[in-house]
Amino acid sequence: MRAVIGVDLGTSATKVGLYDAQDGRPVRLSSQAYELGSPQPGWAEMAAETYWRAVVDGVRAVSEGLPSADIVGLGLSSQGQTFVVLDDRNMPLRPAIAWLDVRAEAEAREVEERLGAEAYTRHTGLPRPSAIDSISKLLWLRRHEPKVMAQCARALVLPACIALRLTGRAACDPSNGGSMGLLDRQMGDWWPEAADLVGLPTESFGDVVPARAAAGRLTSSAAAELGLAAGIPVAVGTNDQYSGALSVGNRAPGQLSGTLGTAMPLLTMVPDAAPYGGRGLSISPHPLGDGWFIMAYTKTAAACLSWLQGLLESDGGVQALALAADAVPPGAEGVTCLPHLAGMSTPSFDSTVRGGFLGLSLNHGRAHLARAAMEAVCYGARDCLRLLSGAERRWEKVTLTGGAASSVIWMGMLADVLGLPVVVTEAPEAACRGAALLGLLAAGDESAIEWPGGSVEGCRTFSPNPETKPAYDEGYERYARAMDVLYPGVRTARG
Repeated sequence: MRAVIGVDLGTSATKVGLYDAQDGRPVRLSSQAYELGSPQPGWAEMAAETYWRAVVDGVRAVSEGLPSADIVGLGLSSQGQTFVVLDDRNMPLRPAIAWLDVRAEAEAREVEERLGAEAYTRHTGLPRPSAIDSISKLLWLRRHEPKVMAQCARALVLPACIALRLTGRAACDPSNGGSMGLLDRQMGDWWPEAADLVGLPTESFGDVVPARAAAGRLTSSAAAELGLAAGIPVAVGTNDQYSGALSVGNRAPGQLSGTLGTAMPLLTMVPDAAPYGGRGLSISPHPLGDGWFIMAYTKTAAACLSWLQGLLESDGGVQALALAADAVPPGAEGVTCLPHLAGMSTPSFDSTVRGGFLGLSLNHGRAHLARAAMEAVCYGARDCLRLLSGAERRWEKVTLTGGAASSVIWMGMLADVLGLPVVVTEAPEAACRGAALLGLLAAGDESAIEWPGGSVEGCRTFSPNPETKPAYDEGYERYARAMDVLYPGVRTARG
């Protein structure tokens, strides 16, 4: 069997998959969990070596007993923004700073003031400077850890750091590189003015190459650690959301896909990104090289239900809470939830926005809270579709992956709120599979583009129920009205 490996560098775990090169069928999967540290409120860090050990252990787990000659390629998928600073010997100078770290709020405002909001969006394709962008955190390091930055020879987004360990070359694609807030997406290379702002030369961020291209080939030393043969091509890969979209078939204009996990991103491919500028969307070149991905997302999705379950100490976990919610009619009998427990993402990226419940009475219980939280995530997705839509956008369905997408109750609710069929793929670890697809392309095998979207075995479709439309329309209007009164303007892009 010819096989290919996909590696997904996630926030809470690194997932590694071994796939049949013929059709992308998963053969073996492995997950190496870890936990971010938070030495101060708002911080999120982890030792850079932890990521590398997770890659090594995961690759060894899926490739054990398989002849090395059978593995023809390896591809990467990764969270965005997370970065590592290295000295001139490529040794980490401090822990990696993860994407959800928000220590650099003041620096994000400084980036906006010094580079200009309009110029930042035009160059980077990002909606506006925010605390999660690497550029803001590098500026924070320059100010608060000057001794570290004085020794900094490289500041690499996570997949570029792993590519360096695998191949000897620090390289990333435009999406993961672009998540730093330092890349000029139109030039396809680092933005000199942004690099000057953080006090580093552009070459310190590594090379920018297409997602389907090889950073290089597996070195002898890396191969020995991973238990593979040296010389295997390693694709730089792409952002985990784009990688997952590739896996489920979002490879041409007119497709719509997303993930229901901790957050909920929705993305679609367009031939020309220009009409979507100024909407607060994330814009990046499509990993296959034609067109663009535009993405909107709700920052806390399944995380809301997990938080509520922990708060209520509900027996049976999140699934039991979702089952309880099913007993409450659409609209949650007047209860409205604002699900923004970690600030607003698309389109305003306002970190001061907070969550809450409105309309509570003595007649309401935990089931109503759960129902309102689940509906609120769906209302956030409806807002995302509004931002993604244009005069020509008419989707036939939305294809979803993610752990929370296994909830039959939630998927039916989402289909009703969006007025679109929701197709849930059964392929596990979609981002891993997308990384493997790119790994096969980097090995020169174009047949990967023909891999089936999603699961080889099939999927499940949830169709909208028109009878629920009035209740959900009313619930959405309550949600939108509450947001607009409490946080004026956050549901529209900021110029």
